[in-house]
Amino acid sequence: MKEEKSKIPWRHEIKYVCTDRQIAVIKNRVSAVCEPDRHAGEDGSYRVRSVYFDDYNDTAYHENESGTDPRHKYRIRLYNGDADFLTLERKSKENGMTYKESVPIERERCAEILEGGWMCGDLSKLPDLLRRFYLEYRTKLLRPRVVVEYERIPFVFSVGNVRITFDRDISASVNTDGFLDRELSSRPLMPAGRNMMEVKYDALIPDFIYNAVSGEKLRQTAFSKYYLSRRICGGRS
Repeated sequence: MKEEKSKIPWRHEIKYVCTDRQIAVIKNRVSAVCEPDRHAGEDGSYRVRSVYFDDYNDTAYHENESGTDPRHKYRIRLYNGDADFLTLERKSKENGMTYKESVPIERERCAEILEGGWMCGDLSKLPDLLRRFYLEYRTKLLRPRVVVEYERIPFVFSVGNVRITFDRDISASVNTDGFLDRELSSRPLMPAGRNMMEVKYDALIPDFIYNAVSGEKLRQTAFSKYYLSRRICGGRS
């Protein structure tokens, strides 16, 4: 398999819990100064579904809970229910900054990984990220723990590589076997009317964008969707 991976620089990532009203107000401000993400549909959104992995000791879960620095976690992600386009991602966090690596992965290989029986003979043929994942998969017993799904409304601004996303209808399921299915039953991850906004940027965020997303007395959170889904839905080893 030819190595194909994408990387972005270490970035700031700030997460906020928002009400429906706050999202409506901030989205109106942001849309006046930022562009919709080119991957969004006609309604300005797309669906995201991710299956998260953890090892035998639930290291990623406990590190997020305790704020361990540095830390990382793996996930496989698909969009709009299309299981023919999958990416394996490794998200790292250190000194308040995040870094994401990704590589495409075939549906058949994903199915083997989810079943826990993935075997690879010649590691040299794997892309670097997939090879590192495989080594942890075999030595640390990385296994799928939970699936998280939500609707995302994304906006971008080129200066500062700013990305603002509004995530609504966030739900989770411990049925990791159903990750590749078109439909997946899940339970709400947050109370009704509660959503999440994420603000990501490189070194600096323009003042007018900062002003657009501030002023609503938002509650910042350090917990990831993965941590919240495990805490609420279980799925522990």
